[in-house]
Amino acid sequence: MGAASECELRVVDGATGRVIIDGTHSQRVGARLGVPDDRRYIGVARDGREGVTEIDGRLTAYRRLRPGVGNANDWIVVASAKATAGSFLADMGPAPIGMLAVALVIVALAGVSLRTARRELEFQASTDGLMGLANRRELIADLGRRTRLATINQPLVLTLFDLNGFKNYNDTFGHPAGDTLLLRLASALAKAVAPLGAHA
Repeated sequence: MGAASECELRVVDGATGRVIIDGTHSQRVGARLGVPDDRRYIGVARDGREGVTEIDGRLTAYRRLRPGVGNANDWIVVASAKATAGSFLADMGPAPIGMLAVALVIVALAGVSLRTARRELEFQASTDGLMGLANRRELIADLGRRTRLATINQPLVLTLFDLNGFKNYNDTFGHPAGDTLLLRLASALAKAVAPLGAHA
């Protein structure tokens, strides 16, 4: 087999996955070839012609030998790393791990902040800034949803209010008084449509 400084070499039977030649063990005279009880490479034998995988925590490369003149065997040459493949975190020192943890916290906080900002923007886009009631955009969207769900047994009712004389009131008493009147109207409307028991 020869020797390799960074890997262990083996020859595996392509039909059974049994180790026929093991470069890490001396072959005893009269004994069965290789290490018959080593069944780690059955998956390699079932796989295609060549590839790289991980077996027992070690990176393992394998290639099936093509049958030809002088070779009627179905053999696979396997090279396994001597050292186990360390995990990503195990290969890092404490400082990089700390920086990674801080970065993950920052990303999580940014996600929460972004979600909160989005909710605030959606609220502002669908709510009247003075009265706190749904605006025209929300009315159109709400009407679209409700009309699709309306039935004969549960009809949709749309009520319109016209504030006659509001412009004269606003011009006579000023905008602060007009805003106060609108706020009182908004509060009365919110109470009128609130679910039963919500007035308490």
